[in-house]
Order: sequence, then C-alpha cells, then structure tokens
Amino acid sequence: MRKIKEKMNILRRIRTIKSAGESLLEVVVALMILGSVLILSFSLLGQANRTTENVKNKIIALDIAREGIEATRNIRDTNWLKHSGRRRQNWLCLPASPDCVEKITEGLYTVAFAEAQEQYLLTKYAGSDPLDLSNESADFSDFKLWFDGTRYTHEEAGNEPTLFYRQIFLAPETPFADSDMSEPGFCDGAGDACAGAKLEVVVTVAWQEETAVRSVELSTHLFDFFERESYE
Repeated sequence: MRKIKEKMNILRRIRTIKSAGESLLEVVVALMILGSVLILSFSLLGQANRTTENVKNKIIALDIAREGIEATRNIRDTNWLKHSGRRRQNWLCLPASPDCVEKITEGLYTVAFAEAQEQYLLTKYAGSDPLDLSNESADFSDFKLWFDGTRYTHEEAGNEPTLFYRQIFLAPETPFADSDMSEPGFCDGAGDACAGAKLEVVVTVAWQEETAVRSVELSTHLFDFFERESYE
C-alpha cells in the first residue's frame, strides 16, 4: 500500500512539473507574439509620422513656390503701373532700377519683400547651379530661406532658420520674328522693346528630410498683354 502511495505521489510531482513547463512555454510564446506586435506598431507609427511630416513640408513648400510666382507677377504688374507710358518696353524692369536701366535677363534669382520699399525685389545670381540639394559640391546658401515671424526671407540676421531653399529661374522670350519687329509702329519700331514679350517663370523649392532630398516645382508664363493682338 505504501508503495502505491509513493508511486501516486511521484506521478503527481511529474504532472506538476510538466504543467509548469507548459505554462512557461506558453508565456514565452505569448511574449514573442506581443514583442512582434509592438515592433510592428512602432514601425507603423514611425512611418505615419514621417508621412505626416513629408505632407506638411510639401504643403509649406508649395505655398513658398506660389509666393515666388505671385511675387514675380506683382513685379510685372507694378512695372505696368509705374511705366504706364512705356509699358511695352519697361514691363520687365528690375524693381531696383527706377529708370529701367536694368531689365530681367535669363538666369537664376531670389525674390524677397523689402519692407522699406514696400515691394518685391529680385536678385540675380550669375554662375549659380540649378537648385539640387543632392549636389554636395554646389553652394546653395544664397537660396536658403529664413522665417522672420511673418514671412519667408533670404536674410539670416535675427531670423529663424528653415528647411527650405527657393530658386527662381526667369527667361524672357519672344514669339516674334525679327522681320515682324522691324515693321513701322510695331513695339515702337524697336526690336529690343519686344524681346521680352513672354517671361518664363520656374520656381523650385527644395528641402531635406533626414537622408531624403525633396523638392517641388511650379512654372508659368507671364505676358505683356498689351501686345496680345500680335500673338494671334
């Protein structure tokens, strides 16, 4: 009888040990599943945050690019009003040239609002490379944007740095042949007066997110509409 009881006790101990082992294995498996779920959740959360950041930056960049186009359009319109007697000849004047000695020529520019003059001003950068932040050999510091609390500017002093760079490509074009421009009365008979009858505007805004370089580009054409009859 005693031997039977001893065997029964041994069997109970074996079952207890086996049950404890199975419970431990279940806990380990459960922890592995939980760990996988947490890793996947954090990965998805990080990806969502990066996507949100990219969308936010792209919206800001598009607004900055639109401002570049509207600023150039504002310069065109201001020239029309300021040089009303010579609109055809002076609609492409550089704002800093009151007598229209200097005009917009093909090249890369920055544009910024000058509080003192209460107008947009263009600055040309000869020899600069097209804006591409992946080009590490090029210096794009002249095109970097800073925030003064109200608007974006290229002035660093006392302003908050941003991720963004803006570059404007301007190229006056003419849809007219030289023979047309030599006709009496056509653009006052001066060929160079019509040399800028159409202005190509391309605004590029670029920024860097961690290791990725992003950019947006908007383009348009501005016209001397006072010559629109000749475009037909």
